[in-house]
Amino acid sequence: MVNKILFILGGIVFMIVLAAAVGLGVWAYSLNIQLTQARTDYQTLKSGNEKLNSSYNDLNTESSKTQADLTDAQAQIENLQGQLKKAQEDNDSLNARIAAIQGKVSILYTWEFGTQSAFDAKINASGDDQLKQLWTTWQKTKSQDDNIKFWDYIIQSIADTAGLSLSPNLVLNGALIGLVV
Repeated sequence: MVNKILFILGGIVFMIVLAAAVGLGVWAYSLNIQLTQARTDYQTLKSGNEKLNSSYNDLNTESSKTQADLTDAQAQIENLQGQLKKAQEDNDSLNARIAAIQGKVSILYTWEFGTQSAFDAKINASGDDQLKQLWTTWQKTKSQDDNIKFWDYIIQSIADTAGLSLSPNLVLNGALIGLVV
């Protein structure tokens, strides 16, 4: 009987060991499948990470290029603003010169088509002391030489204001005979 009990106990132990071995085998198989899946997921994540790193590097390169382009554009804007400021200054200078020329030409126009009093008023309003002095001298002397000096000065001042290098050759009876350009 002891043999039978030992035999039954041995059979139960054998069954337990066999069940444990089968359980461990199933568990090892399950872990192997999970490990294989984890390796696949890891490779997928690693590939995705490499793509993200590549994209990140590309964006950094593009950002550097864009930053350089922005710096160039800002430098160009500053240059253009400087050119615009200079052009505006030139324009203001030209407008001032045009206004001065118009003032001198209006004196000539008033001489030709206006009255003596209007001409006197234009001369006095001109703000040109030398012109006033030449006019006063001519009014006092009524000489041909003072007349020529007066008209030479008006024409030369218009040419100077316009930036032209004109010099009257001869003026007879108030009429300009020739100009050298």
